[in-house]
Amino acid sequence: MKKLIFPTVFLLLTRLAWAQVQPAFVDIDKVKRQGYATSTDIDRRTLERAWKDKLSQYGRVDSKRDVYTVNFAKLPFLDNQATIVSQLNTSKGRTQVFLSVDAGNGEYVAAGHGQGTQVEKILLDFMRQIDFDEQVRGTEKTFQDAEANHKDLTRKGEKMIKELENNKKEAERLAKKLEENKLEFTKLQADTAQNRIDRTAAMQVLEKQRQSLDNVKSQKPN
Repeated sequence: MKKLIFPTVFLLLTRLAWAQVQPAFVDIDKVKRQGYATSTDIDRRTLERAWKDKLSQYGRVDSKRDVYTVNFAKLPFLDNQATIVSQLNTSKGRTQVFLSVDAGNGEYVAAGHGQGTQVEKILLDFMRQIDFDEQVRGTEKTFQDAEANHKDLTRKGEKMIKELENNKKEAERLAKKLEENKLEFTKLQADTAQNRIDRTAAMQVLEKQRQSLDNVKSQKPN
């Protein structure tokens, strides 16, 4: 079992090492927004669902193409409501996740802001969680495939054992039948030999009777 767990844990730690969150500026709807960004190679649709669920923790999520907006977002580290704007951008199999928190009046909770690390933590925690969930799904899939293969081989093995037993019974039946045929053949040989002897004896008796008949006929009175 350890051999199965170790590569999974190693791969998870490796992926988390890649999940680096960096300060970033991104133009969204002609507005340059400041925030944090990271990237991942996790399936886009899986990422979209998980990210939307994550953002919904802070309020109602409005989505338009690749942009997700939460107006009047309630963040535990801010006293006032804020606006969350996020964008997913996929290129060559990797998706960039950008997160921006606007506290109002153009004040972005980003690098240099007192609570900037909290926004960074939202993105980092999300990436850790989705990477972990993806590893769990992958491990479960591998286990399920192995389990299905084991069941298939077990069914085939049971079928082969049953066929082997049937073949053994058939072989025993045929061997018994062959032995019976041998006995019958031997008896037929003996019966045939005896019949040959009986026919020879009957022929001799017949010949004697013919001679006797001829003798009797020869003594006919004139």
